[in-house]
Amino acid sequence: MNDYYRECIEDALSDNDIKTALEYVEEMDYGKGLGYAQIGDYFYLEMDDEENAFLYYNKAIKMFENEPVRRVARPVARPGYRPAPRPIARPVTDEETEEDISSCYVSLANIEIDRNDLTNARKHLLLSWLHDPDTVVEEEDGKIRNLKDILRTRFESINEEYTKKFLELPSVERKYLLVTDSINDLNQSHFATLDMKSDLSHLSFPFGHPQVNELYVAHPLVTNRYIPIEDYQLEMIEDKVRELCELAPSLGAERIDIDCLNSSSSERTNNRETNVSGGVSRKIVSANASYHNEASNRLLERLSRSISLHQEFQPCKAPFVPDNLIWYKSEPNWQRLRRQRLEGGLVTHEERIETSKCRAGSSHEMNSVKAELKALFTKIDVEFDQTYETKFEQMEDAVLAIKIKFAPLSELTGSGTTRISKNTNLSANVQRYLNEVKECFVDGEISKTGRKLLNRMREQLGISEARAAELEASVVAPKLTDDEKEYLETYREACTDGKISDGERRMLDRYRSKLGISESRAKEIERMA
Repeated sequence: MNDYYRECIEDALSDNDIKTALEYVEEMDYGKGLGYAQIGDYFYLEMDDEENAFLYYNKAIKMFENEPVRRVARPVARPGYRPAPRPIARPVTDEETEEDISSCYVSLANIEIDRNDLTNARKHLLLSWLHDPDTVVEEEDGKIRNLKDILRTRFESINEEYTKKFLELPSVERKYLLVTDSINDLNQSHFATLDMKSDLSHLSFPFGHPQVNELYVAHPLVTNRYIPIEDYQLEMIEDKVRELCELAPSLGAERIDIDCLNSSSSERTNNRETNVSGGVSRKIVSANASYHNEASNRLLERLSRSISLHQEFQPCKAPFVPDNLIWYKSEPNWQRLRRQRLEGGLVTHEERIETSKCRAGSSHEMNSVKAELKALFTKIDVEFDQTYETKFEQMEDAVLAIKIKFAPLSELTGSGTTRISKNTNLSANVQRYLNEVKECFVDGEISKTGRKLLNRMREQLGISEARAAELEASVVAPKLTDDEKEYLETYREACTDGKISDGERRMLDRYRSKLGISESRAKEIERMA
């Protein structure tokens, strides 16, 4: 750096003349980054002004990254070596400049640590460690230590804290994750990097993972789950289908049929049927298909192997939604399926799952990730070969055609919240109980005496409490007032996920009171939902 300008900047800052100091920085031919760092030090160390310090340290960082100080390195003639024909230019700085750059990165990292910005603090501490030219420092106890070792220890400490709090980062910052055996470059903006030697037990990987230099993608709904990028699309499809195959039987499905189809109709016309073990049929693309069709066929073949495409059930329980579902809350079609099934007695359902909607990201996003990964691998001397190229290839689009046949609600008993249709053929015991409910239902509710009578009759007839509530709801439903209908609709909206939170319950109680509905009556109405 030009010593003259450095002294001028120092004199201006000693007079608190920031404007003049900045003018000197602008006049410099090179080393402007160190000029901005000098002003950053003034605000940080002299004025205790983190905001302005942060501003000028960032200006310095941008100058370091975009305008590195250069000098010409000429080849040295040695015996047995032929000198190069011309000088070779490469980015190099003298030790004083490297030390100043390292100091600037440390100062910026200190402010970021105060702001709990571990992502950038980690990055700048690493750069500080890498830039330090083996500076020797004397500590308070008189011991002489290498500053590079101190910086490395600080980086490792922050890196450990960053790893522990990794899942607290915004999802966009941790969507893509690279696991390496050592960290020496954190200049990527499209994926995060963790060290294989760190404790990664709070992250969930498939069996045999994580692996060194492997890129993973976060599951969109399971915070700690990471999937290898080449398996992501298929894993998401299988995950959704498995859950639908769990939801459907819970709602009383008798049969599920899932057929894998190519998205192109012209490809479908060239498909032929073949049988595999277990009676499962799948589509095979003709032998003269293109490479992309073969890729699609591999996708379909794997889906056929991993998913039971044709299943039959003998449902007996009343329809319900399992508690352990992951996709259900984010799938409006499945929520609608539940309502139609419970309220409308739905008996057949068809839908399609498109594999294109299960990709890790857009083509633009994936290309950006790949470009940064290539650049990193070049720096750390790892070959980005065809194997890695293949990991980023998008699968040919396919469609899963799903057909579900449900059992009539009248055939299902047990726990659940079904609605009984007026035209349902009921068993003799159920019909007797329904007739008694009608007799006991007077003036809009069931009296205490009527409740005791119904309880004894229910036990004699072998009808469960939940089933009895469903039967009572089928009698009560037509007698709802306008206010009661309004309360029922409000309750259904609050109960879309099958649960009522404490806050929702307080809201419902206030609304019930406003409508003039008693607590016992509200419970009867809620059984209809």
